[in-house]
Amino acid sequence: MGTIGNDTLEGAASPTGNRIRGGLGDDVVLGGRTFTTRGTNTSGDDWLEGGEGNDTLDGGAGRDVLIGGAGADVFRFDRDYTYSLSTPPAVVDDTISDFSLDQRDRIDLRGYDLRFADLAIRQVDATRVEVSFGASLVIGGTLTIIGATAAELTSEAFLL
Repeated sequence: MGTIGNDTLEGAASPTGNRIRGGLGDDVVLGGRTFTTRGTNTSGDDWLEGGEGNDTLDGGAGRDVLIGGAGADVFRFDRDYTYSLSTPPAVVDDTISDFSLDQRDRIDLRGYDLRFADLAIRQVDATRVEVSFGASLVIGGTLTIIGATAAELTSEAFLL
C-alpha cells in the first residue's frame, strides 16, 4: 500500500495475483509482469486501486481489475506483457471499474500501435461498455469499462 506521497508500487508475478492500493498522491501502480519464454505464464489476476491523485495503473498480464479512484488517472495497456515463444503478444481482458471523463481519465493503448478506427466500442448494458481491438492485427483484446457509456468513449478518452 502506498502512502500520502507519490509512490511507485509494483506487484511480483504471481499465479494468485496481487492486490495493490496507491493511497494519496500521484502514484504509478503496476501489476505482476512476466516475459515467458517457455512453460506457462505465471502472472496472476491483479486488483489495482489508485486511490486519490492522478495515478497510472498498469495491470500487466492476467485478467485485472483497475480502479483509478479520484483524480485524472491513466489506465495503461501494452502488448509486451505476456510475450511468449508459443503465444502471440498480450491479449487484454481487463476491467476498468470507475472510468470518468469528468475526472479526465484516459485509456493508454499506445503500446498497441492502434488508431481510434481500430476500436469496436459496444454498450453492453446501462453501466458497462466493451472495447474490442486488434482482431485484424493478431493482437486481440476486450476491455470492459464500468461507469461510462459508448457515446462518451470518443477519441479523447484514449491515448493512441
